[in-house]
Amino acid sequence: FFSKKILRQFGLRKLILFYIKTGGSNAVQKEIMRIRGFDMGPARSPVQAMDDKQIAALKKDLLDIGFLNCC
Repeated sequence: FFSKKILRQFGLRKLILFYIKTGGSNAVQKEIMRIRGFDMGPARSPVQAMDDKQIAALKKDLLDIGFLNCC
């Protein structure tokens, strides 16, 4: 029913809203890259690295919006 462009646009919208929800911190960005297989090193001070509980919640949220299932 929906074209691929509309579905992609919807996915990008979800990703943008997710980014706003998480605050878009350097630690979140780096953890998303690590989850995708690109280790970008630790977050720099004064930003704190994410703990295991936060990483688990991040992975769940990324799965919920379909980010880890694409690409």
